[in-house]
Amino acid sequence: MKIRINKFIAGSGFASRRKVDELIEQGRVRINGKVPLEPGVMIDPDVDIVTIDDEVISLEKEKVYILLNKPPKTICSSYDDKGRKTVIDLVNSRVRVFNVGRLDYDAEGVLLLTNDGELANMLTHPRYQVERVYHVKIKGVISPLRIQELKKGVFLRDGFVKPSSVRVIKSTGINSWVEVVLREGKHHEVKRLFDYLGYEVIRLKRVEFAGLRVDDIPVGGYRELTPKEVRRLYAYVKSRMTKAGPERKKERDIIY
Repeated sequence: MKIRINKFIAGSGFASRRKVDELIEQGRVRINGKVPLEPGVMIDPDVDIVTIDDEVISLEKEKVYILLNKPPKTICSSYDDKGRKTVIDLVNSRVRVFNVGRLDYDAEGVLLLTNDGELANMLTHPRYQVERVYHVKIKGVISPLRIQELKKGVFLRDGFVKPSSVRVIKSTGINSWVEVVLREGKHHEVKRLFDYLGYEVIRLKRVEFAGLRVDDIPVGGYRELTPKEVRRLYAYVKSRMTKAGPERKKERDIIY
């Protein structure tokens, strides 16, 4: 049975489907030795040989879901050319996994790693509005006026961003902790929101992603999701898909 090349590679656990599209555009993917002209080309996994940087790709039948409490100063990638520690270095997985979305180098908290490319694509696609909850420590005391400004939304260079909710958790008079709930993962989104308002982010922690939390996991620790948690995660994604409605054919993915 034939399958789209990007879906096939995502199913192998090499990367999420949108990342695969980037690899195809970069000419790093080959089918029987030839570079495909588009990410939607069909292949037969039983006949065609797919390689990425000369590494043969095959479907990974076993799906793995790892919940990591990401520590600061780690890269959300499988490799870093500067030699910094990556989130993949922190887990001992029996199969190849990749991170679902990204957290900044100095950010911490909830991060899902998996080889389920289709689930990763749905969790990170902006049209499904998957909820992300952040606790942000900023320098200074944030005024109610600034909170209201943030709630109304601000225009960043890559579009309008309006948090689902914003509230002050506590303030010491020197620093403030603010909870921000977002439903779209733009690059450095949280830091840019507060920078827009003139506040420096001192610490950034994602406390929840798609209903997943790491309250029971030490910083730098991880565990596999239980079958019940995986079913709950799929149910959450399906509920978001229902709310989003039918996908428009011309809609383009936004790289998270």
